Amino acid sequence: MLLNLSILKDRLQALHILQAQTDPMQKRTLKFPRHYQGETTFDPSVLYVAVSENLPLNPDLPEHLCLICLGFPPAAYVSAKECEFVCIRTDNDITQVFQLVLEIFYEFESLNETFKDMIIARQSYETFGKLCYRIFQTPVSAFGTFEKVLFIEYDKEKENDAIRYAGCLGDYLDNEERCILYADKDWVNTLSVHGPAFMHSTMYSTNILYYNLFRQDHYIGRIMIEDSCREFQDGDYMLLEWIGDYLRMLLEQNQEFHFEASQGLENLIQRLLSDIKVQENQGEPALSAIGWEKSDEYICTAISQLPSASLDSTLNNAAFFLSDLLEDNYIFIQNHIIYQILNLTRSPLSLPEVQRRLRIFQNNNALQIGYSTIFCNFYELHNYLLQATLMVNYAVQTHSGRPLEYEKNILPMMLWRIRDHYDSSVFVSHSLRRLFDYDAQNHSELVMTLKSYLANHHSLSKTMEELYIARSSCSYRIRRIEEITGLSLEDPDVSLYLQLLLKLLG
Repeated sequence: MLLNLSILKDRLQALHILQAQTDPMQKRTLKFPRHYQGETTFDPSVLYVAVSENLPLNPDLPEHLCLICLGFPPAAYVSAKECEFVCIRTDNDITQVFQLVLEIFYEFESLNETFKDMIIARQSYETFGKLCYRIFQTPVSAFGTFEKVLFIEYDKEKENDAIRYAGCLGDYLDNEERCILYADKDWVNTLSVHGPAFMHSTMYSTNILYYNLFRQDHYIGRIMIEDSCREFQDGDYMLLEWIGDYLRMLLEQNQEFHFEASQGLENLIQRLLSDIKVQENQGEPALSAIGWEKSDEYICTAISQLPSASLDSTLNNAAFFLSDLLEDNYIFIQNHIIYQILNLTRSPLSLPEVQRRLRIFQNNNALQIGYSTIFCNFYELHNYLLQATLMVNYAVQTHSGRPLEYEKNILPMMLWRIRDHYDSSVFVSHSLRRLFDYDAQNHSELVMTLKSYLANHHSLSKTMEELYIARSSCSYRIRRIEEITGLSLEDPDVSLYLQLLLKLLG
Protein backbone atom coordinates (compact mmCIF):
# COMPACT_ATOMS: atom_id res chain seq x y z
CA MET A 1 0.00 0.00 0.00
CA LEU A 2 1.52 3.33 -1.09
CA LEU A 3 0.78 6.54 0.83
CA ASN A 4 1.60 10.21 0.47
CA LEU A 5 2.47 12.68 3.21
CA SER A 6 -0.95 14.36 3.12
CA ILE A 7 -2.64 11.10 4.11
CA LEU A 8 -0.17 10.63 6.95
CA LYS A 9 -0.47 14.24 8.12
CA ASP A 10 -4.25 13.87 8.52
CA ARG A 11 -3.64 11.01 10.96
CA LEU A 12 -0.92 12.74 12.98
CA GLN A 13 -2.99 15.65 14.29
CA ALA A 14 -2.68 14.38 17.87
CA LEU A 15 1.07 15.12 17.75
CA HIS A 16 0.43 18.90 17.63
CA ILE A 17 1.71 19.77 14.17
CA LEU A 18 3.65 23.06 14.16
CA GLN A 19 4.00 23.47 10.41
CA ALA A 20 3.35 21.37 7.32
CA GLN A 21 4.25 21.64 3.68
CA THR A 22 2.44 18.91 1.76
CA ASP A 23 0.92 18.52 -1.68
CA PRO A 24 -2.56 16.92 -1.58
CA MET A 25 -2.24 15.96 -5.25
CA GLN A 26 1.15 14.32 -4.85
CA LYS A 27 0.96 10.73 -6.06
CA ARG A 28 1.19 7.96 -3.50
CA THR A 29 4.85 6.93 -3.59
CA LEU A 30 5.80 6.20 0.03
CA LYS A 31 6.41 2.52 0.76
CA PHE A 32 7.61 2.55 4.38
CA PRO A 33 9.08 4.83 7.10
CA ARG A 34 12.69 4.92 8.25
CA HIS A 35 14.59 6.57 11.09
CA TYR A 36 16.93 9.19 9.67
CA GLN A 37 20.47 8.13 10.59
CA GLY A 38 22.70 10.70 8.96
CA GLU A 39 22.25 9.66 5.32
CA THR A 40 23.48 12.14 2.73
CA THR A 41 21.27 10.75 -0.02
CA PHE A 42 17.54 10.19 0.26
CA ASP A 43 15.17 7.60 -1.22
CA PRO A 44 11.97 9.23 -2.61
CA SER A 45 9.93 6.12 -1.73
CA VAL A 46 10.84 6.35 1.99
CA LEU A 47 9.29 8.55 4.67
CA TYR A 48 12.11 9.79 6.92
CA VAL A 49 11.41 10.44 10.61
CA ALA A 50 14.10 12.74 11.97
CA VAL A 51 15.11 15.22 14.64
CA SER A 52 15.50 18.44 12.66
CA GLU A 53 18.86 19.38 14.19
CA ASN A 54 20.34 16.14 12.82
CA LEU A 55 19.46 16.98 9.22
CA PRO A 56 22.28 18.29 6.96
CA LEU A 57 22.02 22.03 6.32
CA ASN A 58 22.74 21.76 2.60
CA PRO A 59 21.25 18.45 1.51
CA ASP A 60 21.48 16.79 -1.87
CA LEU A 61 17.73 16.55 -2.36
CA PRO A 62 16.19 13.91 -4.64
CA GLU A 63 13.32 14.62 -7.02
CA HIS A 64 10.96 14.16 -4.08
CA LEU A 65 11.58 13.98 -0.33
CA CYS A 66 9.16 13.40 2.57
CA LEU A 67 10.07 14.19 6.17
CA ILE A 68 8.46 14.10 9.59
CA CYS A 69 10.60 16.32 11.82
CA LEU A 70 10.77 16.96 15.51
CA GLY A 71 11.21 20.72 15.34
CA PHE A 72 11.51 22.98 12.29
CA PRO A 73 13.73 21.74 9.43
CA PRO A 74 16.60 23.87 8.06
CA ALA A 75 15.71 26.61 5.55
CA ALA A 76 16.99 24.58 2.60
CA TYR A 77 14.16 22.08 3.11
CA VAL A 78 11.44 24.70 3.57
CA SER A 79 12.34 26.52 0.36
CA ALA A 80 12.74 23.39 -1.77
CA LYS A 81 9.75 22.58 -3.98
CA GLU A 82 10.68 18.91 -4.03
CA CYS A 83 10.52 18.63 -0.24
CA GLU A 84 7.36 17.86 1.74
CA PHE A 85 7.52 17.90 5.52
CA VAL A 86 5.46 17.81 8.70
CA CYS A 87 6.95 19.50 11.79
CA ILE A 88 5.86 18.38 15.24
CA ARG A 89 6.80 19.55 18.70
CA THR A 90 10.21 18.57 20.02
CA ASP A 91 8.78 17.25 23.29
CA ASN A 92 7.49 14.20 21.40
CA ASP A 93 9.49 11.00 21.76
CA ILE A 94 10.91 10.14 18.33
CA THR A 95 10.60 6.40 18.96
CA GLN A 96 6.90 6.77 19.74
CA VAL A 97 6.42 9.01 16.70
CA PHE A 98 8.07 6.43 14.48
CA GLN A 99 5.93 3.67 15.99
CA LEU A 100 2.77 5.68 15.32
CA VAL A 101 3.79 6.26 11.70
CA LEU A 102 4.59 2.58 11.32
CA GLU A 103 1.15 1.65 12.67
CA ILE A 104 -0.48 3.94 10.08
CA PHE A 105 1.39 2.12 7.32
CA TYR A 106 0.32 -1.23 8.78
CA GLU A 107 -3.28 -0.04 9.04
CA PHE A 108 -3.42 0.95 5.38
CA GLU A 109 -1.68 -2.23 4.30
CA SER A 110 -4.38 -4.15 6.15
CA LEU A 111 -7.10 -2.04 4.52
CA ASN A 112 -5.50 -2.61 1.14
CA GLU A 113 -5.58 -6.38 1.66
CA THR A 114 -9.18 -6.17 2.89
CA PHE A 115 -10.20 -4.26 -0.23
CA LYS A 116 -8.37 -6.75 -2.40
CA ASP A 117 -10.06 -9.67 -0.65
CA MET A 118 -13.42 -7.93 -0.98
CA ILE A 119 -12.92 -7.46 -4.71
CA ILE A 120 -11.75 -11.07 -5.04
CA ALA A 121 -14.88 -12.21 -3.24
CA ARG A 122 -17.06 -9.84 -5.28
CA GLN A 123 -18.80 -8.63 -2.20
CA SER A 124 -21.66 -6.17 -2.39
CA TYR A 125 -21.53 -2.42 -2.63
CA GLU A 126 -22.90 -2.28 0.91
CA THR A 127 -19.74 -3.98 2.19
CA PHE A 128 -17.67 -1.64 0.04
CA GLY A 129 -19.45 1.37 1.54
CA LYS A 130 -18.86 0.25 5.12
CA LEU A 131 -15.17 -0.22 4.47
CA CYS A 132 -14.93 3.20 2.83
CA TYR A 133 -16.61 4.76 5.84
CA ARG A 134 -13.92 3.27 8.08
CA ILE A 135 -11.32 5.10 6.00
CA PHE A 136 -13.00 8.46 5.47
CA GLN A 137 -15.31 8.68 8.50
CA THR A 138 -17.82 10.33 6.20
CA PRO A 139 -20.32 8.88 3.69
CA VAL A 140 -18.95 7.47 0.43
CA SER A 141 -21.27 7.14 -2.57
CA ALA A 142 -21.00 5.79 -6.11
CA PHE A 143 -23.30 6.90 -8.90
CA GLY A 144 -23.80 6.20 -12.57
CA THR A 145 -22.48 2.95 -14.01
CA PHE A 146 -21.22 1.66 -10.68
CA GLU A 147 -24.66 0.63 -9.49
CA LYS A 148 -25.13 -1.55 -12.53
CA VAL A 149 -21.78 -3.25 -12.01
CA LEU A 150 -21.88 -3.56 -8.25
CA PHE A 151 -25.57 -4.48 -8.06
CA ILE A 152 -25.60 -6.67 -11.13
CA GLU A 153 -28.99 -8.11 -10.10
CA TYR A 154 -30.63 -4.69 -10.23
CA ASP A 155 -34.08 -4.69 -11.80
CA LYS A 156 -35.87 -1.35 -12.08
CA GLU A 157 -39.23 -3.16 -12.16
CA LYS A 158 -38.74 -4.63 -8.69
CA GLU A 159 -39.98 -2.51 -5.82
CA ASN A 160 -37.07 -3.22 -3.45
CA ASP A 161 -34.50 -2.39 -6.11
CA ALA A 162 -36.37 0.78 -6.99
CA ILE A 163 -36.28 1.89 -3.34
CA ARG A 164 -32.59 1.06 -3.12
CA TYR A 165 -31.86 3.28 -6.10
CA ALA A 166 -34.19 6.11 -5.18
CA GLY A 167 -31.22 8.15 -3.99
CA CYS A 168 -29.57 7.85 -7.40
CA LEU A 169 -32.35 9.56 -9.31
CA GLY A 170 -32.13 13.10 -7.98
CA ASP A 171 -31.82 16.21 -10.12
CA TYR A 172 -28.04 15.91 -10.12
CA LEU A 173 -28.22 12.85 -12.43
CA ASP A 174 -28.84 13.91 -16.02
CA ASN A 175 -30.63 11.83 -18.64
CA GLU A 176 -27.42 10.29 -19.93
CA GLU A 177 -26.54 9.09 -16.46
CA ARG A 178 -29.98 7.58 -15.99
CA CYS A 179 -29.61 5.72 -19.27
CA ILE A 180 -26.30 4.36 -18.06
CA LEU A 181 -27.82 3.40 -14.73
CA TYR A 182 -30.51 1.41 -16.52
CA ALA A 183 -28.20 0.07 -19.23
CA ASP A 184 -28.43 -3.63 -19.91
CA LYS A 185 -25.57 -5.95 -19.03
CA ASP A 186 -24.28 -6.20 -22.60
CA TRP A 187 -23.68 -2.47 -22.65
CA VAL A 188 -21.89 -2.61 -19.30
CA ASN A 189 -19.60 -5.32 -20.66
CA THR A 190 -18.18 -2.85 -23.19
CA LEU A 191 -16.92 -0.42 -20.56
CA SER A 192 -13.36 0.73 -20.42
CA VAL A 193 -12.49 3.48 -18.00
CA HIS A 194 -9.77 6.00 -17.45
CA GLY A 195 -9.30 8.95 -15.16
CA PRO A 196 -9.26 10.39 -12.65
CA ALA A 197 -10.66 13.90 -12.79
CA PHE A 198 -11.32 15.77 -9.55
CA MET A 199 -13.99 18.34 -8.81
CA HIS A 200 -14.88 20.10 -5.62
CA SER A 201 -18.30 21.70 -5.53
CA THR A 202 -21.36 22.30 -3.40
CA MET A 203 -24.58 20.32 -3.64
CA TYR A 204 -27.60 20.84 -1.39
CA SER A 205 -25.48 23.00 0.95
CA THR A 206 -23.03 20.11 1.40
CA ASN A 207 -19.47 20.16 0.12
CA ILE A 208 -18.76 17.28 -2.24
CA LEU A 209 -15.46 15.88 -3.46
CA TYR A 210 -15.83 13.93 -6.71
CA TYR A 211 -13.78 11.32 -8.48
CA ASN A 212 -15.06 10.97 -12.05
CA LEU A 213 -14.59 8.02 -14.39
CA PHE A 214 -15.03 8.01 -18.13
CA ARG A 215 -15.88 5.65 -20.93
CA GLN A 216 -13.55 6.87 -23.65
CA ASP A 217 -14.31 10.61 -23.41
CA HIS A 218 -17.78 10.18 -21.94
CA TYR A 219 -18.55 10.47 -18.28
CA ILE A 220 -19.92 7.20 -16.91
CA GLY A 221 -20.08 7.65 -13.18
CA ARG A 222 -18.52 9.04 -10.05
CA ILE A 223 -17.44 8.17 -6.58
CA MET A 224 -17.77 10.96 -4.06
CA ILE A 225 -17.47 11.87 -0.41
CA GLU A 226 -19.21 14.68 1.42
CA ASP A 227 -18.33 16.73 4.47
CA SER A 228 -21.55 16.07 6.37
CA CYS A 229 -19.61 14.24 9.11
CA ARG A 230 -16.30 16.08 8.99
CA GLU A 231 -14.38 18.64 6.95
CA PHE A 232 -12.34 17.51 3.99
CA GLN A 233 -8.69 16.70 4.58
CA ASP A 234 -5.73 17.01 2.25
CA GLY A 235 -5.24 13.26 2.12
CA ASP A 236 -8.79 12.68 0.85
CA TYR A 237 -7.76 13.34 -2.76
CA MET A 238 -5.30 10.49 -3.06
CA LEU A 239 -7.38 8.16 -0.88
CA LEU A 240 -10.32 8.75 -3.21
CA GLU A 241 -8.11 7.90 -6.16
CA TRP A 242 -7.07 4.70 -4.37
CA ILE A 243 -10.73 3.75 -3.86
CA GLY A 244 -11.36 4.59 -7.51
CA ASP A 245 -8.69 2.09 -8.53
CA TYR A 246 -10.70 -0.65 -6.86
CA LEU A 247 -13.91 0.49 -8.52
CA ARG A 248 -12.14 0.27 -11.86
CA MET A 249 -11.21 -3.30 -11.00
CA LEU A 250 -14.88 -4.06 -10.39
CA LEU A 251 -15.80 -2.54 -13.74
CA GLU A 252 -13.08 -4.46 -15.51
CA GLN A 253 -14.35 -7.79 -14.19
CA ASN A 254 -16.92 -7.67 -16.98
CA GLN A 255 -14.37 -7.45 -19.79
CA GLU A 256 -13.43 -10.40 -21.96
CA PHE A 257 -10.42 -12.20 -20.51
CA HIS A 258 -7.29 -12.50 -22.61
CA PHE A 259 -3.87 -13.25 -21.20
CA GLU A 260 -1.11 -11.65 -23.22
CA ALA A 261 1.98 -13.81 -23.14
CA SER A 262 4.92 -14.13 -25.46
CA GLN A 263 4.09 -16.09 -28.59
CA GLY A 264 6.99 -18.41 -27.83
CA LEU A 265 5.54 -19.39 -24.45
CA GLU A 266 2.06 -19.80 -25.95
CA ASN A 267 3.45 -22.17 -28.58
CA LEU A 268 5.55 -24.11 -26.07
CA ILE A 269 2.60 -24.71 -23.75
CA GLN A 270 0.33 -25.76 -26.61
CA ARG A 271 2.94 -28.25 -27.82
CA LEU A 272 3.34 -29.65 -24.31
CA LEU A 273 -0.43 -29.93 -23.94
CA SER A 274 -0.53 -31.82 -27.23
CA ASP A 275 2.02 -34.23 -25.75
CA ILE A 276 4.55 -33.31 -28.42
CA LYS A 277 8.14 -34.01 -27.43
CA VAL A 278 10.01 -30.75 -27.03
CA GLN A 279 13.79 -30.55 -27.19
CA GLU A 280 15.50 -28.35 -24.60
CA ASN A 281 16.96 -26.03 -27.22
CA GLN A 282 13.44 -25.46 -28.57
CA GLY A 283 11.85 -24.61 -25.24
CA GLU A 284 14.56 -22.72 -23.37
CA PRO A 285 14.27 -19.45 -25.38
CA ALA A 286 10.53 -19.26 -24.68
CA LEU A 287 11.08 -19.71 -20.95
CA SER A 288 14.08 -17.37 -20.83
CA ALA A 289 12.05 -14.63 -22.52
CA ILE A 290 9.87 -14.33 -19.40
CA GLY A 291 12.65 -15.05 -16.91
CA TRP A 292 11.72 -18.70 -16.28
CA GLU A 293 13.92 -21.78 -16.39
CA LYS A 294 13.07 -25.40 -17.08
CA SER A 295 14.29 -26.49 -13.62
CA ASP A 296 12.30 -23.90 -11.62
CA GLU A 297 9.70 -25.20 -9.19
CA TYR A 298 6.16 -25.11 -10.60
CA ILE A 299 2.65 -26.04 -9.55
CA CYS A 300 -0.51 -26.14 -11.65
CA THR A 301 -3.94 -24.99 -10.52
CA ALA A 302 -7.24 -25.79 -12.22
CA ILE A 303 -10.36 -23.73 -11.54
CA SER A 304 -13.79 -24.80 -12.70
CA GLN A 305 -17.35 -23.95 -11.81
CA LEU A 306 -20.34 -25.80 -10.51
CA PRO A 307 -22.76 -27.05 -13.18
CA SER A 308 -25.41 -24.61 -11.94
CA ALA A 309 -23.24 -21.58 -12.78
CA SER A 310 -23.50 -19.51 -15.94
CA LEU A 311 -20.64 -21.05 -17.87
CA ASP A 312 -18.80 -18.52 -20.00
CA SER A 313 -19.43 -15.27 -18.13
CA THR A 314 -18.29 -16.59 -14.75
CA LEU A 315 -15.11 -18.13 -16.13
CA ASN A 316 -14.19 -15.08 -18.20
CA ASN A 317 -14.73 -12.76 -15.27
CA ALA A 318 -12.82 -15.05 -12.94
CA ALA A 319 -9.88 -15.46 -15.34
CA PHE A 320 -9.64 -11.73 -15.97
CA PHE A 321 -9.64 -11.04 -12.27
CA LEU A 322 -7.26 -13.83 -11.36
CA SER A 323 -4.72 -12.56 -13.90
CA ASP A 324 -4.46 -9.42 -11.74
CA LEU A 325 -4.83 -11.26 -8.48
CA LEU A 326 -2.06 -13.80 -9.07
CA GLU A 327 0.32 -11.31 -10.71
CA ASP A 328 3.14 -12.81 -12.82
CA ASN A 329 1.70 -16.29 -13.25
CA TYR A 330 0.52 -17.75 -16.54
CA ILE A 331 -3.25 -18.23 -16.86
CA PHE A 332 -5.32 -19.61 -19.73
CA ILE A 333 -8.75 -21.13 -20.33
CA GLN A 334 -9.23 -24.50 -21.97
CA ASN A 335 -12.29 -26.77 -22.05
CA HIS A 336 -14.17 -24.50 -19.63
CA ILE A 337 -11.41 -24.73 -17.02
CA ILE A 338 -9.07 -21.93 -15.94
CA TYR A 339 -5.50 -23.17 -15.67
CA GLN A 340 -2.80 -21.33 -13.77
CA ILE A 341 0.89 -22.21 -13.95
CA LEU A 342 2.61 -20.83 -10.88
CA ASN A 343 6.39 -20.50 -10.96
CA LEU A 344 7.23 -20.90 -7.27
CA THR A 345 10.86 -19.92 -7.85
CA ARG A 346 10.15 -16.61 -9.61
CA SER A 347 6.73 -15.57 -8.36
CA PRO A 348 6.46 -12.52 -6.08
CA LEU A 349 3.74 -14.47 -4.26
CA SER A 350 4.40 -17.47 -2.06
CA LEU A 351 2.35 -20.61 -2.58
CA PRO A 352 0.46 -20.12 0.74
CA GLU A 353 -0.46 -16.57 -0.32
CA VAL A 354 -1.71 -17.76 -3.72
CA GLN A 355 -3.75 -20.46 -2.02
CA ARG A 356 -5.13 -17.94 0.49
CA ARG A 357 -6.29 -15.64 -2.30
CA LEU A 358 -7.83 -18.51 -4.22
CA ARG A 359 -9.71 -19.71 -1.12
CA ILE A 360 -11.25 -16.27 -0.68
CA PHE A 361 -12.25 -16.23 -4.33
CA GLN A 362 -13.68 -19.74 -4.16
CA ASN A 363 -15.67 -19.15 -1.00
CA ASN A 364 -17.65 -16.37 -2.64
CA ASN A 365 -18.13 -17.75 -6.15
CA ALA A 366 -19.51 -20.90 -7.74
CA LEU A 367 -16.02 -22.24 -8.38
CA GLN A 368 -13.96 -25.28 -7.43
CA ILE A 369 -10.16 -25.54 -7.31
CA GLY A 370 -7.65 -28.37 -7.71
CA TYR A 371 -3.84 -28.37 -7.38
CA SER A 372 -1.18 -30.60 -8.87
CA THR A 373 1.93 -31.65 -7.00
CA ILE A 374 5.03 -29.43 -7.21
CA PHE A 375 7.31 -30.32 -10.13
CA CYS A 376 10.75 -29.24 -11.35
CA ASN A 377 10.70 -29.93 -15.08
CA PHE A 378 8.57 -27.59 -17.16
CA TYR A 379 8.55 -30.08 -20.03
CA GLU A 380 6.45 -32.44 -17.87
CA LEU A 381 3.70 -29.81 -17.73
CA HIS A 382 1.13 -32.06 -19.42
CA ASN A 383 1.17 -34.58 -16.55
CA TYR A 384 0.70 -31.96 -13.86
CA LEU A 385 -2.06 -30.12 -15.68
CA LEU A 386 -3.77 -33.51 -15.84
CA GLN A 387 -3.32 -33.90 -12.07
CA ALA A 388 -4.92 -30.49 -11.49
CA THR A 389 -7.75 -31.39 -13.90
CA LEU A 390 -8.47 -34.64 -12.07
CA MET A 391 -8.59 -32.77 -8.77
CA VAL A 392 -10.89 -29.99 -9.96
CA ASN A 393 -13.28 -32.47 -11.61
CA TYR A 394 -13.35 -34.44 -8.37
CA ALA A 395 -14.03 -31.20 -6.45
CA VAL A 396 -16.88 -30.25 -8.81
CA GLN A 397 -18.56 -33.65 -8.63
CA THR A 398 -18.25 -33.94 -4.86
CA HIS A 399 -18.98 -30.24 -4.11
CA SER A 400 -15.94 -30.19 -1.86
CA GLY A 401 -16.15 -26.49 -0.97
CA ARG A 402 -12.37 -26.29 -0.55
CA PRO A 403 -9.32 -26.45 -2.83
CA LEU A 404 -8.07 -30.02 -3.25
CA GLU A 405 -4.37 -30.90 -3.38
CA TYR A 406 -3.37 -33.90 -5.47
CA GLU A 407 -1.04 -35.52 -2.93
CA LYS A 408 -3.62 -35.37 -0.13
CA ASN A 409 -6.60 -36.46 -2.22
CA ILE A 410 -5.28 -38.92 -4.79
CA LEU A 411 -6.73 -42.02 -3.09
CA PRO A 412 -10.23 -40.57 -2.48
CA MET A 413 -10.23 -39.32 -6.08
CA MET A 414 -9.28 -42.75 -7.46
CA LEU A 415 -11.98 -44.44 -5.39
CA TRP A 416 -14.51 -41.84 -6.51
CA ARG A 417 -13.67 -42.50 -10.16
CA ILE A 418 -14.18 -46.23 -9.61
CA ARG A 419 -17.51 -45.61 -7.86
CA ASP A 420 -18.49 -43.26 -10.67
CA HIS A 421 -18.07 -46.02 -13.27
CA TYR A 422 -18.99 -49.18 -11.37
CA ASP A 423 -21.30 -50.44 -8.68
CA SER A 424 -19.03 -50.95 -5.66
CA SER A 425 -20.63 -54.30 -4.87
CA VAL A 426 -18.99 -55.70 -8.02
CA PHE A 427 -15.67 -55.72 -6.17
CA VAL A 428 -16.90 -57.55 -3.06
CA SER A 429 -15.47 -61.08 -3.05
CA HIS A 430 -17.45 -64.11 -1.87
CA SER A 431 -15.22 -64.44 1.21
CA LEU A 432 -15.86 -60.85 2.28
CA ARG A 433 -19.57 -61.21 1.57
CA ARG A 434 -19.66 -63.97 4.20
CA LEU A 435 -18.31 -61.49 6.75
CA PHE A 436 -21.02 -58.93 5.97
CA ASP A 437 -23.69 -61.63 6.21
CA TYR A 438 -22.29 -62.88 9.54
CA ASP A 439 -22.47 -59.36 11.03
CA ALA A 440 -26.04 -58.92 9.79
CA GLN A 441 -27.22 -62.25 11.21
CA ASN A 442 -25.42 -62.04 14.56
CA HIS A 443 -25.49 -58.27 15.17
CA SER A 444 -21.72 -58.38 15.59
CA GLU A 445 -19.11 -55.74 14.70
CA LEU A 446 -16.49 -57.71 12.83
CA VAL A 447 -16.49 -55.42 9.75
CA MET A 448 -15.98 -52.37 11.97
CA THR A 449 -13.17 -54.21 13.78
CA LEU A 450 -11.55 -55.09 10.45
CA LYS A 451 -11.65 -51.45 9.32
CA SER A 452 -10.02 -50.27 12.54
CA TYR A 453 -7.40 -53.03 12.51
CA LEU A 454 -6.34 -52.23 8.94
CA ALA A 455 -6.40 -48.46 9.53
CA ASN A 456 -4.16 -48.92 12.57
CA HIS A 457 -1.60 -50.95 10.62
CA HIS A 458 -2.47 -54.28 12.27
CA SER A 459 -1.87 -52.90 15.78
CA LEU A 460 -3.99 -54.72 18.37
CA SER A 461 -3.25 -52.07 21.00
CA LYS A 462 -4.47 -49.16 18.87
CA THR A 463 -7.48 -51.12 17.63
CA MET A 464 -8.65 -52.05 21.14
CA GLU A 465 -8.17 -48.44 22.29
CA GLU A 466 -10.15 -47.11 19.35
CA LEU A 467 -13.01 -49.59 19.83
CA TYR A 468 -12.92 -49.54 23.66
CA ILE A 469 -12.67 -53.34 23.94
CA ALA A 470 -10.38 -55.71 25.86
CA ARG A 471 -7.28 -57.13 24.22
CA SER A 472 -8.65 -60.67 24.41
CA SER A 473 -11.88 -59.56 22.69
CA CYS A 474 -9.90 -57.80 19.98
CA SER A 475 -7.72 -60.88 19.34
CA TYR A 476 -10.83 -63.10 19.24
CA ARG A 477 -12.50 -60.85 16.65
CA ILE A 478 -9.44 -60.88 14.37
CA ARG A 479 -9.32 -64.70 14.53
CA ARG A 480 -13.04 -64.93 13.72
CA ILE A 481 -12.57 -62.59 10.73
CA GLU A 482 -9.87 -64.85 9.30
CA GLU A 483 -11.93 -67.98 10.00
CA ILE A 484 -15.10 -66.64 8.34
CA THR A 485 -13.38 -65.16 5.28
CA GLY A 486 -10.68 -67.76 4.90
CA LEU A 487 -8.21 -64.90 4.32
CA SER A 488 -4.92 -64.18 6.07
CA LEU A 489 -4.73 -60.54 7.15
CA GLU A 490 -0.94 -60.81 7.23
CA ASP A 491 -0.88 -61.24 3.43
CA PRO A 492 0.04 -57.75 2.05
CA ASP A 493 -2.10 -58.16 -1.08
CA VAL A 494 -5.12 -59.27 0.96
CA SER A 495 -4.63 -56.40 3.37
CA LEU A 496 -4.40 -53.84 0.54
CA TYR A 497 -7.48 -55.26 -1.21
CA LEU A 498 -9.54 -55.14 1.98
CA GLN A 499 -8.45 -51.58 2.82
CA LEU A 500 -9.31 -50.27 -0.64
CA LEU A 501 -12.60 -52.11 -0.81
CA LEU A 502 -13.76 -50.94 2.62
CA LYS A 503 -12.90 -47.35 1.66
CA LEU A 504 -14.72 -47.83 -1.63
CA LEU A 505 -17.80 -49.06 0.19
CA GLY A 506 -17.60 -46.13 2.59
